[in-house]
Amino acid sequence: MKDNVKGNLFNGTDEVELNTTLGEAEVLFAANDNVNELAESGNLKQLHDNCNNLSEAAESSYINCKDRLMGLIGAGHNKEDEVVETLHEDHEITGIRKHNIFGESVFDMMCFTYKMASVENLSILAGEIDRAEDKLSL
Repeated sequence: MKDNVKGNLFNGTDEVELNTTLGEAEVLFAANDNVNELAESGNLKQLHDNCNNLSEAAESSYINCKDRLMGLIGAGHNKEDEVVETLHEDHEITGIRKHNIFGESVFDMMCFTYKMASVENLSILAGEIDRAEDKLSL
């Protein structure tokens, strides 16, 4: 293999690993001259390194973005929980609930409807507004 293939074109290293599959070996043997020239000059390894660095940067950016988004969602849930508490205390609206708190019924716990608190709260509040005499107070 070393006589026919000058390097591992899959990762840009000089050696082909012993656990290379038959399919990978066929691809290495069939590589055209342009790819082999890239490998010999070291440019192929540089391409692999650049791809790896970009992949790591993309993953890091994704995790950062996800963490910030989760923080914003958490802040929104906290603010909504404050509104829910006010609606309970000042307007005695029942059925609405805070986030991350299971409902009172076994059904709520079994079907995980607690994850839909915002949607359910809006639906309940819309019904209460329709029935309320003083709609502006809600």
